[in-house]
Amino acid sequence: MFTTIINASAGSGKTYRLAIAYIQALLMPQPDGSPTLPQQVLATTFTRAAASEILERVLRRLALAVVSDEERKRLLEEIGHPGLTHDDLTALLGSVCESLPMLQIGTIDALFARIIRVIGLDLAFPTAWRVADETEKKDLALEAADRMLRGPEGPLSRDQWRRYSQFKSRIQVRAALVKLLEETRFLLADATMGADDPDLARPLMLAAEEAALAVETLEKFDGLPRTKKGEPNGHWLRFHLSKNRNAGGFA
Repeated sequence: MFTTIINASAGSGKTYRLAIAYIQALLMPQPDGSPTLPQQVLATTFTRAAASEILERVLRRLALAVVSDEERKRLLEEIGHPGLTHDDLTALLGSVCESLPMLQIGTIDALFARIIRVIGLDLAFPTAWRVADETEKKDLALEAADRMLRGPEGPLSRDQWRRYSQFKSRIQVRAALVKLLEETRFLLADATMGADDPDLARPLMLAAEEAALAVETLEKFDGLPRTKKGEPNGHWLRFHLSKNRNAGGFA
């Protein structure tokens, strides 16, 4: 069977087309000429409901084709096997029903879970594990954020978070931290530097020439920027108060 890409919107008949493709795959012989067993055909989708609907469509179409000449003629035309007999379809339906516990029709998550159960030890997975549901995922994420904020490095984490959030006092730290980690977890997993890398803990320092140029550029501005209330901007005030310190101390 050739690879086929079908672009279709909701309600346009994707499940119908997948059910037909599944029956066609059941009728396709193996390279050695042996028949294809139902448990050898993989059908995956995103939700359990969609997976159940695919299986229901397959069973329904085969069953109707067995009991109705009209439905059999229509199914054979759709799958491209006009020469199949009533006995052929009856045997195919029986084979699918006998293999129900072994059928590979399910979600993509379930497929990966089965794969990991087979090679989990090679991937350094614990002996007992399971996939968390949506509620558990949220609770575990908040628990991890709490551990980070309350642990030995909690004060440092909170201080760094305040810098990141630009001193927004009303921000929900736990929820925002969970969201940040969720959005960047793949980047963190692929990071080449370890968490204990000394370069990560050291603040960015400007060279003396770069600091001097920054001071010179900022001093060219006339007056201080003001807030919406007409008050001098606090960041600029702190800069003017500290601009005479050693240039190598800028971070």
